Amino acid sequence: MSGYRRLEPGFCRSCGQPWTPGADACPSCHEVLFRTAPHTDPHALACLRRVLIAAFALLAVRWAVLLAPGIVHATALQGLLALGAAMAAAVVTARWWFSGKLGAALRMTAPPWAWVAALGLGAGVPVAFAYGLGITNIGGFVGGPAAIAYYEGHGLAAVGLIIALSAFEEIFFRGLLFDGVERMAGRASAAMASMVVFAFFTIDPFLLLVGGLATGLRAWSGAFGPALVLRVLGAVTWLACLHQISG
Repeated sequence: MSGYRRLEPGFCRSCGQPWTPGADACPSCHEVLFRTAPHTDPHALACLRRVLIAAFALLAVRWAVLLAPGIVHATALQGLLALGAAMAAAVVTARWWFSGKLGAALRMTAPPWAWVAALGLGAGVPVAFAYGLGITNIGGFVGGPAAIAYYEGHGLAAVGLIIALSAFEEIFFRGLLFDGVERMAGRASAAMASMVVFAFFTIDPFLLLVGGLATGLRAWSGAFGPALVLRVLGAVTWLACLHQISG
């Protein structure tokens, strides 16, 4: 045994050959005595903890708006305002609570195919969802508060809120939350967590479909930009379908 080591194996853990005293690696199979620890982000755990706290806070606001007495069709715009304010607060203050690089979490650089897919899905999926399924009265559960607010006649106020809320949701779910989980548990876990939390956040089947597609784009392209384009374009196209159907 060499003087600077307290312990050495008697045999190689890989091939079973006797270990050469003082050697750093087995001469037979080259198995090393000490493995270098993989590089880990020292802020990854703190970032994950904070982004999950923010996610649960937003879920609490979402379900409080949904379940609070008096939140019915006549107050759908107020519900959108509450959700929008909570989302905007989480996103705008992220520079202070998000323990990571916002530039990396919200990276816009993506391969060309991702942008093409975002544009095609954002324009095509709402049309297919509205007309391909033969929907002639999009309201109530299908369309959620967005459709309700639109049908209430709030006009540009509802349209602006819906588009802004879509952008803020993408920044949080496919940007901050996805990045926070990915740094700690990998891309597959990040995609699953982003989609599961988003599913609890929304009860709209159309948003679940578009959110799932946005999550897939975020995971496969490695960038946030295409998911944002898909979601915002999808919201605009969806509102156009509502206007056309309501005629």
